[in-house]
Amino acid sequence: DGVISQKVAESALAMLQIDTDGLDEMDLRILDVIINNFRGGPVGLKNIAVSVGEEEEAIEDVYEPFLIQRGYLTRTSKGRVATPKAWQKLGMERTLQSGDLFWKYLKNNTEREKHNADRFEFTACASGTGSQTPQS
Repeated sequence: DGVISQKVAESALAMLQIDTDGLDEMDLRILDVIINNFRGGPVGLKNIAVSVGEEEEAIEDVYEPFLIQRGYLTRTSKGRVATPKAWQKLGMERTLQSGDLFWKYLKNNTEREKHNADRFEFTACASGTGSQTPQS
């Protein structure tokens, strides 16, 4: 009948070894290498590629965008860094220290988001969707 049921979709994803978060074996290997071999980063693309046995271009063009979009990986000027979500995905917990590059990144972004939030006020629209109005 041309309809793909949830059972069929789950079965296909299982055959392709894609987990419920959409990560495949290579995604997990990349996260594992960054966390276990490089203490979560920052680490350069070349080191990741050599460690997982994949071409740099494939990592940069195929795997990395998805990992970044899903919140598992961050690119910094010093290299790739595994996010706390990546650590949790692998069943690990990272204690961030004040000298840690990723801690600084989180702190700066949190302060930036707070500053931006202070400049906007949420107002309800007639449609019920709401909007942000700049404050003077």
